[in-house]
Amino acid sequence: MYCILKYINGYLYIKVSGPATQRFMNLCGARKILLWKIRKVDDGYEMYVSRKAFFQMKDIAFKTSSKVEILKKIGLPFFVGKIQHKWYFIFLLLLIILIGFVSQYFLWNIEIEGEQEIHENEIMEYLSQSGIKKGILKKTIDISGLEQNLRNDFDSITWVSAYLEQNTLMIVLCENDKKLIEQKGNQEEYHICVTKDGTVKSIITRTGTPLVQIGDAVKKGDYLVLGSVQILDQNENPLYQEGVEADADIMIETTIKKQFRTTRKELKTYRSGQKKSYPYLAINGHIYPIKILQFPFREYEIVLPEQKKDYSIFGSTLSGGILYVYEVCQKEEVKTNEMVEEELRKSLSEYVISLKEKGIQILSKNVKIKKNMDVATLDVVFLVDGPFYKKVECSDPNKDMEILENTSKRI
Repeated sequence: MYCILKYINGYLYIKVSGPATQRFMNLCGARKILLWKIRKVDDGYEMYVSRKAFFQMKDIAFKTSSKVEILKKIGLPFFVGKIQHKWYFIFLLLLIILIGFVSQYFLWNIEIEGEQEIHENEIMEYLSQSGIKKGILKKTIDISGLEQNLRNDFDSITWVSAYLEQNTLMIVLCENDKKLIEQKGNQEEYHICVTKDGTVKSIITRTGTPLVQIGDAVKKGDYLVLGSVQILDQNENPLYQEGVEADADIMIETTIKKQFRTTRKELKTYRSGQKKSYPYLAINGHIYPIKILQFPFREYEIVLPEQKKDYSIFGSTLSGGILYVYEVCQKEEVKTNEMVEEELRKSLSEYVISLKEKGIQILSKNVKIKKNMDVATLDVVFLVDGPFYKKVECSDPNKDMEILENTSKRI
């Protein structure tokens, strides 16, 4: 990439001679003028220098009474200068402009988002059979008809949106993720077990056999609802056990302990006031600053212009302009007590919101804040009421019967 940028900007192969060539090169270094591949010759030095830096050497050559001679010109600016008066250069330039203009009317890329069960290749093949492929005119694409055909020809697609974005056809679809479960033979059994020690506050069983009652104390891993039911005969005598998927709404009262931490110090970043500007080229969102040397700052921030115009050529998005590079510095500062407490309470608030989103109701909380020189902590104990259970699969019917019998005896 560095060699390409050098060629685009242009550089020179020069010869420096005179009584103070060493002082000449020292002054170039002091002014951050890059010289490379320096070679000693009989009456001076030969070296490479960028085209822009060459014009900055004029006063240095005058101060040191040095003679600067151009041996060779290399790069795109000199190549263009040689051929710009030729007829084929004008023809080539007009041809490139014409191709770039005409390419705006063609489709160069197709992107599909949201596919799950349907493979992307299936949709691409379907589009190809419908006459929609890369290289066709954009105006020949019937967007509304394409959306309707996709919904009709793919049963799993419930919603689809198609639109043109420059030279790209975007297709966003949503599939029906409802899974149909076929029940054949013996159905797999799913039990409900508790995931946290606590007390049962409420239980509403839809399918399965409940093993606990309101007020029972439970421990992590205990079964709450068994994934099987007894089938009775006409005299209400048990015939056999039938496996089912247990389903119930259960609320468990328990406690949750949580700790939040934050540092008492923070690194603040601010601009020093020094900045540089560089032209840049952006290809598909990737920024390429046009420069010869590295950025002159150890820590820096790159700021792009707020308003920029994008061009689409052959499926690639191009843009350019001037970007600014700001020097930034970091300084460690001590947070105030108000800032520390605000950060801890913000973390606590976000955690409380996450609990409520999971259907967990907070009955009470006990909060303690501790601070030392480096770290501040917030310890909180919640008394909560929530659905602390999960479904587990069990394929051992003997174990299920043992659990059911023990529970029946206890009840």
